[in-house]
Amino acid sequence: MAHSAAPCERPSAASFPVASTQTRWLLAGLLAWAFGVRLWYASTGLDDGRFTDESYILDNVASFLTHGSLHPVDLYYPELGNLLHSLLLGAADALARWSGRGNQTILQDRSFTPAAYFLSRSFQACIGVLTIYWTYRLGRRLLTPRVGLLAALVLAAVPVHVRLSVVIKPDILMLLGLLITVEATAAALASGRLRYFLGAGAAVGLATAGKYNGVAAAVPIAVLALPGVRREPAILARLAAAGTASLLVFALIDPFFFTMQEKFQRNFGRTLEHYKDLAGEAGEAEASHLEALRDAPAIMLSPKFHGVVTGVLGLAGLAVTFIWAWRRRDRCLALLTISPLAYLSLYAVMTNHPKNNNYLPLCPFIALGAVALAGEAWRRRHGRAAPAFAAVTRIGCAPAFSARTSMNDCSGAGPSGVGTCSTQATRAPSREITTSCRRTVLLSPSSTAEGGAAAISKASTASIQDLRRVREHSPARRCPHAIRADAVYAFARLV
Repeated sequence: MAHSAAPCERPSAASFPVASTQTRWLLAGLLAWAFGVRLWYASTGLDDGRFTDESYILDNVASFLTHGSLHPVDLYYPELGNLLHSLLLGAADALARWSGRGNQTILQDRSFTPAAYFLSRSFQACIGVLTIYWTYRLGRRLLTPRVGLLAALVLAAVPVHVRLSVVIKPDILMLLGLLITVEATAAALASGRLRYFLGAGAAVGLATAGKYNGVAAAVPIAVLALPGVRREPAILARLAAAGTASLLVFALIDPFFFTMQEKFQRNFGRTLEHYKDLAGEAGEAEASHLEALRDAPAIMLSPKFHGVVTGVLGLAGLAVTFIWAWRRRDRCLALLTISPLAYLSLYAVMTNHPKNNNYLPLCPFIALGAVALAGEAWRRRHGRAAPAFAAVTRIGCAPAFSARTSMNDCSGAGPSGVGTCSTQATRAPSREITTSCRRTVLLSPSSTAEGGAAAISKASTASIQDLRRVREHSPARRCPHAIRADAVYAFARLV
């Protein structure tokens, strides 16, 4: 009798499979390529005329460099971005003074030099690459390493992600905090231990300190943990401890939020007025709070984000993934759908003037959903997922590179990439076969009809060659080495 997928409460080691050496090398190549693209994009227009929004952080950094105080000039954004860029440029300024380059290497006549802009934008690029890596980590934990790798590839090719990985704004920093929180939440739900709940709470505080929208990261752990209170009342205490940890982390990073409430409210009101002025100049009527929800699918399908192919696959993939999670009672897998919905719902409550950059946190989940659904659909139809890796990735990602020259525009226009997936975590109930290559191969229930039992007993001790002979007599999926080879081919054709 075929067994179903293990629930989220399985041990964390089982829910975090080890990636092969080949996957790690592919990941390293992907991250190096993504950083190179972002560094190239950061190296032009090194002045205050390229991205006007950068002044909101750089004004606070200039105050630190001139007066030596972290006390912010404005509170348009939380303090984490100000703190990191202040420490970076402050260290660069101190190094320049120590090496005899003078005191105007970073700040000259109250204006930042091209070197300062390049350093700060390069730092943003590093954070952007970390979000790509954390997307891979999420895919590896909740699905499979191959799904994580291809989802990271899809995210790396999204034009708005490239742009916001360079602009000195906190959007990419908040995205990193959100992804860390989702992984920490999965660990807390899987283990149920207090220390993991504290880690998830601290991650929520980190995401909120990046940008105020990051407070939405607190919703999934509460929604998924509270139903178990009747069975285990101690969950309430763990959630309270997580909330305390998040508040403590936020207060340590941004104590000025509590002592400068009047300035915060004034800055926030000014931002709302700015949004209204922009809407008036565009001739748009007053929008409702539901517009942020209603516009989200269209924005995800736009060329600035995922494009039509990946966007449709991603939205459908998140819906199907939630159905899989519901059937398996897998709360961790449900995070892929609940996390973007929680963020989008809270964002709709917070504003009736949605901006495209605030939809960035949806992109990693759309990528994961697209990869999972495309790979599973191909496997069910053809019995293997590898051709989908090459075909769909080439269809969706290639236009992003032809549009790279348009990225200098502040709107960040250009289509994005798409990838597909492996199928291990999105499978129907199946049997596992461990081969000598130390990978798990799954046989669908239909393959255990005539000769299925014999195939399973053979494969349990078979080598790669034995497994290929088994495949001739049953519709088992391909050997992982063959699948990885096709993934390498797809990635090589893309680069």
